[in-house]
Amino acid sequence: MESVTRGAGDREVVVTYARRYTDWRAVFTPLYPRSTTSDPDTFNNGWVGRVPGPTAGPFRFAALDETARTVTLERAPLWWGNRAKLDRIVYQGIDANATADAVDNGEADFFEIAANVNLYGRAQQMAGKVDVKRAGAPFYRHVTINGSRPHLADVRVRQALALAIDRKTIAEALLGPLNLTPQVLNNRIYMPNHSRYEDNAGPAGAYRPDQARALLDEAGWRLSGGTRTKDGRPLTIDVVISSGIAESKTETDLIKTMLGQVGVAVTVRPVPAGEFFSKQVTPGNFDIAVFTWGGRPFPISINESIFANPTRRGDGQLDVQQNYARIGSEEIDALFRSANSELDPAAAARIANEIDGKLWQILPNIPLYQRPDLWAVRKGLVNFGAFAYASRVYEDIGWLA
Repeated sequence: MESVTRGAGDREVVVTYARRYTDWRAVFTPLYPRSTTSDPDTFNNGWVGRVPGPTAGPFRFAALDETARTVTLERAPLWWGNRAKLDRIVYQGIDANATADAVDNGEADFFEIAANVNLYGRAQQMAGKVDVKRAGAPFYRHVTINGSRPHLADVRVRQALALAIDRKTIAEALLGPLNLTPQVLNNRIYMPNHSRYEDNAGPAGAYRPDQARALLDEAGWRLSGGTRTKDGRPLTIDVVISSGIAESKTETDLIKTMLGQVGVAVTVRPVPAGEFFSKQVTPGNFDIAVFTWGGRPFPISINESIFANPTRRGDGQLDVQQNYARIGSEEIDALFRSANSELDPAAAARIANEIDGKLWQILPNIPLYQRPDLWAVRKGLVNFGAFAYASRVYEDIGWLA
């Protein structure tokens, strides 16, 4: 942004950009008062135990109870939009494995199911109490491949892994029990329910274990017993997952079996959720990591840091941004710059899909399936649940009379 100035009135702002930016719409949600983000200390600590400064919206902050782990919002009398239907909203901190019980006991009004089969089963058992809201989330499950590992630096090995993983079987295993139609994901930037989605996978997205074996042979990894070796070293893959996430275990159990069928040994290593990124993924202490990437209606700019070609900083350290695969190219970087400066949405989407096609060639990650947006919502609570790409309109949330 080059400048931010007052417009014609108190409710208009004029923002001038120094250069063209395709996802400019995404910048304005959410907005925070300057007083709450003015310096690093305020940003990091200013919200601890309180809400600093003014708020805007149909609700305003009312109370914080750290003992009960609740935050209460009340209807904002000066809200300029439609009057909120609810008098107040109470957020309560509940452990993830206790959310369904809280709704069943009348302590909460909704819980997120996502791709958790057990939670979906609980929702079915509470059919008289809740409705299941469903949509396709702007998120996807995937396998990130660490290209800085010597045995994964060869693109032929990464291609072989992709060809050896039956993504349709994984999608069926995770989505079928949720009464959803299984569909493999063949795009990293757009999800199937986005109007710009295209299938860019080509041959790399197929399940062809015979071709995977041929590629591994070509790369010098030959079968020795049941495991492939090269220069006396076995082709063993260290897969790291966040412990306690049911879908991660199901996915990696299947991947281990599939890769074993082409002579690739797999070790699945669950780690505590709090250490998954900080101690494993971000520093690169893994061969393969399985997790979820999030998105939004304007997804081009947020994907740039995920696939940006890593560069060396002045201190010699590798700056990967969010490219935990450590795989990229100058060509892809240039295409991102072009897409991010394109103000015609259709033209920007064409470039974004071209980028995804290039990513299928170098395979920093393997998309698996779009993550479902599933919620169990107490009967009578309306305009809340699975929003997919839509925004929550909090003043419209309410109870049927």
